[in-house]
Amino acid sequence: ATLAGDLTKANITSLSEDFANWVFDSARKAGDMNIFEVESQEAFYVVLMTTPAHKDTSTAGADVRHLLVQAETSTTNDAGETITLSNDEIAANFDAAKKEAEKLLKEWKDGEATEKSFSALVTEHTDDTASAETGGLYEDITSQSNYVPEFLEWSLAPHKAGDTGIVKTDYGYHIMYYVGADSQQKKQK
Repeated sequence: ATLAGDLTKANITSLSEDFANWVFDSARKAGDMNIFEVESQEAFYVVLMTTPAHKDTSTAGADVRHLLVQAETSTTNDAGETITLSNDEIAANFDAAKKEAEKLLKEWKDGEATEKSFSALVTEHTDDTASAETGGLYEDITSQSNYVPEFLEWSLAPHKAGDTGIVKTDYGYHIMYYVGADSQQKKQK
């Protein structure tokens, strides 16, 4: 048995969309049980809901996609030791990352410019291996979420679905795509 907390819908969707939809269904309550087959792992998951996935109601949960173009700040020598790059090398790496992010965003805008094509671009080019399989999707971002401040600020700023932007963080440059927020999605229904 494994107790799993702080799951995101994107994490579970990578296992099974039915599994994710069940976990995040608003009707879910403590004590609910279900079984899910995950063919990619040739396994079954028996799930007992201990605490329903409640959303933070202090802010609308935002859904965004992002593509990270990383700017290296260190390297590893032959002995396996991490060495911090010089300020000039770091600045050059950030400049190169910014140019690459701008080029990729332009490429996307000159193409189909849809969420699906953005997701495909992320899968092909992102340096964020944790979100590559989900097309860079992060869901239910709130003021309480644990993201770098610049990423969080952009995600929670007023946007409409399909808005894009480039955000600089300590990791490099993030090409952002705004999917929507809970309040907007409720209005659309």
